[in-house]
Amino acid sequence: MSLCAKALNKSCIEAIRRIIDRLPDRVLSSLAKSEPQLKNGGFGLRDLSALRVKLLQLVCGSSPVSTELRQTLAMHSLSETVTGRLSLRTLEALRLPFSSLSGWGDFVVAGLLDGRPDVRAAAECWLDDGEPETLPDPSEAAVKLRDFFAELCGLMSDVGIDGPEDDLRRTVRELKARMRDAELAEERARGMRRELEAETKKRREFQAEAEALKSRLITAERLAREAAAALESERQQRDGLVRARTEAVLARELSAAVPPDNAVVETALAERGQLSAAAELLSDSLVKNLPLGLLLDGHNVFFGMDSRYNPPRGVSRSDEEKRVLLVKDVVDLLAPSPAVRALVVFDGARPSERECSVNVREIYSGGQGEHRADRVLLECIDNMRAADPGLNLLLVSDDSKLCGAARRKGAKTLTVEELRGFYPALSGRR
Repeated sequence: MSLCAKALNKSCIEAIRRIIDRLPDRVLSSLAKSEPQLKNGGFGLRDLSALRVKLLQLVCGSSPVSTELRQTLAMHSLSETVTGRLSLRTLEALRLPFSSLSGWGDFVVAGLLDGRPDVRAAAECWLDDGEPETLPDPSEAAVKLRDFFAELCGLMSDVGIDGPEDDLRRTVRELKARMRDAELAEERARGMRRELEAETKKRREFQAEAEALKSRLITAERLAREAAAALESERQQRDGLVRARTEAVLARELSAAVPPDNAVVETALAERGQLSAAAELLSDSLVKNLPLGLLLDGHNVFFGMDSRYNPPRGVSRSDEEKRVLLVKDVVDLLAPSPAVRALVVFDGARPSERECSVNVREIYSGGQGEHRADRVLLECIDNMRAADPGLNLLLVSDDSKLCGAARRKGAKTLTVEELRGFYPALSGRR
């Protein structure tokens, strides 16, 4: 059930807001993990302000409030410290004095959060009656509470609750005792000062030894970082070679297993006449489903085909939208030719990769500065060449320096404009 069957008024909502604002961050994080409506709402644990707003909407709305959530709120409300310790009869009798001192909304909400069903039912009746137009003056309310608990106050007086004069005498005695303690502490401090002087000499000796140890530790940490970097580089090279071998094996197996079915590409290219050797290689691989390692310099490609990836009119696309469209074009172009294995490499702050289709993988280079993707592309060429020396490799880019390095490693290169010639096959297939 919800917190209350009746609609909460403004005073009660503000009281609940104050309770939620008092919840420690750790308690709020625990609720976000345990409450289904918070856990499934997509709220990050770092955005605690939004989480508090959502929690207020949940408690004040018509959605069910779990027993755990009710108990958590009660622990940080007046219910934990006052109302939950008193009987319903007492609460009924002292409703107005309590409301005057704590606020009517806080008192009613404490009743709604109470673990006793009869108290919660009474609180709903208080809510239904509405907030009183006038409440007792706080001083009068305090007097009424003191009179109501007169016997308890008397018992407290019997065990040492004194008046102002007694408090003053007790304070004087305490100050005298503290002065004596201060004199003793001063004597102890003088002794400790002598010991400190003796220890200072030892500290200087230890400090010299610590500096030497610190220097050795810095050297050891530097060597450890260098070793970790070397191991990470070796791991990346090993993983890249394993992936390259997998791609090469898949290219040859899929070439033999899947019959050619790319007549659309063949028809689209028939009208273009003479093709370059690199374009002829890509055409044959697509039409006949021949093994081919196709590498695309992602940002270079979509900047080179500005008319497709950034229309001259209307709202321009973001780089993210361009990347998504480029990868989709490559996936669609290579779909009938699974033996053609494509890697689309983009510059990116963090290294990552994902499978976009059975034969297209998107890679983000990581690192900083320009031409970050170049290094990854050349490493992929090295790995694929080492994995299968006979596999044809084709790089698509207009970067002359990158293309020259790729050709020296045995790969062929295709210009972005030549790749554009294959795009009519996409519209023909669609």
